[in-house]
This record gives sequence, C-alpha cells and structure tokens, in this order.
Amino acid sequence: MAKSLPDTVRAAAGADCDADVNVAFDPPPEPKLRWSATYDQDTLELAGEVAGEAAKTELLRVAGARFSGARVVDRMVPVGASSEAWTTTAREALTMLARLKRGKAEIADQELSISGDARDDSALTAIGDALARGLPQGYGGRHSVVVRVDPTPIPVRTQSEPDRSQRNSGQSTASIEAKPAPEVVQRKAEANACQDALQSIAKTGIIEFDRADAELDPASYSTLERLAAVAGQCPNVRFEVAGHADGDGREENNQRLSERRAQAVLAYLAKSGVPVARMSAVGYGTTRPLAPNTTTDNKAKNRRIEFVVKTD
Repeated sequence: MAKSLPDTVRAAAGADCDADVNVAFDPPPEPKLRWSATYDQDTLELAGEVAGEAAKTELLRVAGARFSGARVVDRMVPVGASSEAWTTTAREALTMLARLKRGKAEIADQELSISGDARDDSALTAIGDALARGLPQGYGGRHSVVVRVDPTPIPVRTQSEPDRSQRNSGQSTASIEAKPAPEVVQRKAEANACQDALQSIAKTGIIEFDRADAELDPASYSTLERLAAVAGQCPNVRFEVAGHADGDGREENNQRLSERRAQAVLAYLAKSGVPVARMSAVGYGTTRPLAPNTTTDNKAKNRRIEFVVKTD
C-alpha cells in the first residue's frame, strides 16, 4: 500500500519532525447535461437531462411555486450523479424565467442561457444581476431578454358613430330627419360591414412594437395581414390609423412616438396592398387616454393603435 502513495506522502511519513502534509482531492467533474424550461404563460415545459432524481423533484417543486396557474409538463430524465451546483443553477433558471411573459431557459454543460420577453425594465435588471452574481462557481450565464410592449386589443370605431351620451340625451337636432340618399346609405352599410369585420379581428389581434420604438414586432404581422385583407374588401371606405401613447416619458417624445408607430402600421398595410390614398396616419400622443396612467394595466390600455373607419 505504501508504494501506491505519492513520494511526498511517503517521505513525510518517515520524518521525525512535525510536518503538515497537504493532499489535494479534486472534486468530481460537473455533469455535462442538456436541460431546458420553456414558458408561454399557459404552459411550462421542463425537458432534458437532470442531475439525479432529487434534482427532478426539486425543480418540479420550484415550478409549482413559481408558475402558479400554469400547466407543468414534465419531460425530464434523471441521469448521472447528483450535483448541488447544477441543481442550484437550474433552480435559479426557473426563478429568472418566472419574471418573463414568455421565454426559455437552457443549461448546456455549465452554461445557462435565458431568452424571452420581460414584463418591464425591473425584470430585465433582476435577470442580469442574477446571472452576474447568483450562479455557483464554474457556471456561467448569458441572456437575450428584451422588454416588449404589452400586446393590446386593437380598438376599432367609426367616425360617424355618435357618442352614447348623445344617443341617450333626449336632444334632437330635428324632429323629422330627411331620408338619406341611396349612395349615402350604401357607404354607411359598407362602413358598418368593415367595422364589424375589423372588430372581429380586434378581439384576438395584437400589434406590438419594440419598447420605446416604432419597429413592428413580427408577432404583429399576422394581425396586420388580416386587417389588410378586410380593408381590401371595402374599396369605398377610408381609414385613419391612430397612434396613442401612455404617460411615461416626455410629452413631446410620446407625441412623436405615436406618430411614428401609426406611420409604421400604415406603411405595412400599404405594402400589403391597401391603397395609401385611402389611409391616413395620425399620432395623438397622450391626449386621448382610455384610463388614468396610474397602473401598468392602464398604461397598456392607453398605449395602442386605433383604426377609425371614416364614412364622410
């Protein structure tokens, strides 16, 4: 057995003096696993290899606590020996992912990557800080998280539609109104049909931009294509693309941003075949809020694109 010891240990064993002998034991290498967590608000899918059965149990516990209300799909496979560092990294990954509206966390070997859409700037900052300071030794991290403007339904209204207060006020401009000309009736019927079709799209459609920018998010293209198709079926109706902003930032910046976003939507519709002569783009800034700019939800309502169907 003595022959199997290193020379330094055997020499120290035969020495008469008090000597400190340091024997270094290298820890076992970290497991090289591939694991991912994908979140889309309704479902959280956990897939890939995990460092042992205990790690799987822990991650399912964290998933249930962090993603309350979401359906958790477990596709994890326990392999190899347990690793506290790996489990800690995966646990941190789920904590970061829970800050996103939708996104994905992946661990490949000892590298954690996070991608997706953050709810706000504070979530983005927290993820950056966690990657910089919250991972075990030997593990690295990076992210490609962006802050996205919350998608909002697309309000649609007709310019000629009277206010509810006017309809119910009991006041009348004339006791007997003249019967409109047939062409006027036809135009209004076409406008109403367009309004109904646009409102049908508005129930599920979204238009998204990059934060504080007029660059359309690709997620908006499907909605815009459907809007363009409806506009093409209403050749005698004109549209106003109206941009609105929330109360964050300087008023003049919000005004310009609402104009640029309205222009971006108009340009996309024109590229999709809607004649430019039938459209106009107007930015209203913060002058026409739907709700007070006091909460995140209210700001999301005010930050919108409207389509005004004109009948005059």
